[in-house]
Amino acid sequence: MEAAAKNLTRVTLELGGKSPCYIDDECDLAVVANRLAWGRFSNAGQTCVAPDYVLCSPEIQSKLIKHLKETIFKFYGQDPRYSPNYGRIINERHFQRLKKLLSHGECVIGGETDEKDRFISPTVLTGIKPSDPSLPFGGVGGSGMGAYHGKHSFDVFSHKKGCLVKSLCMESMNA
Repeated sequence: MEAAAKNLTRVTLELGGKSPCYIDDECDLAVVANRLAWGRFSNAGQTCVAPDYVLCSPEIQSKLIKHLKETIFKFYGQDPRYSPNYGRIINERHFQRLKKLLSHGECVIGGETDEKDRFISPTVLTGIKPSDPSLPFGGVGGSGMGAYHGKHSFDVFSHKKGCLVKSLCMESMNA
């Protein structure tokens, strides 16, 4: 922000946070699993809006897990490690941070890691407590300015240029 201010350059501050999903008992769990898996595992979950925890009733939890297993197989095959559609963790520091989170709760899907390749398979944990490190997001306070959702995103990340639009119907007068 300081560097931008010196040059009167506009900036956009984008902040991540927690992205919970509430799954109602009446939802179509196959659709929910597709949407959750796409949102969570795109770019190996390294997006600011990736769903990071799910709230659902105990009655549908096992059904949702079954659908998620099917969806992950459909998206990434028998072994996601060899899927061209599944990413890797951006760097060693984040790999180690995420690997530590796997030690809390019960791993019901995935959990495989390969440090050399910075690979963490699509993973689902159950039994996470509110005090576990994956749920307190570090007490970060944030602020932003402007708007950047929907059309505003397009506008913020577009380089606008002036353009003259003029009809050529009177061009013959210049002759």
